[in-house]
Amino acid sequence: MSRERCADFMFIGSTGGIVLYKHRDTRRYLNIESETAQFYQYLDGDYTAISREQAIEHVYGSRQI
Repeated sequence: MSRERCADFMFIGSTGGIVLYKHRDTRRYLNIESETAQFYQYLDGDYTAISREQAIEHVYGSRQI
C-alpha cells in the first residue's frame, strides 16, 4: 500500500497485539498484528486471521485501490 493510501487511515487503538486502523471514507477497519503483520477481521465477537488481500477487499470493497 502506498504512503498516500496510509494517510487515509486513522489509528484507533490496539487489543491483544492487534493494531486497529479505520479508513476515513469507508469507515471500515484494517486490523494488523503488530509483531507478525498478520491481518485480522472482527467477526462474531472475535478476531479472525485473514489474508492481506481479504483485508484490503474488506476495507475498500469493490472500489479500486
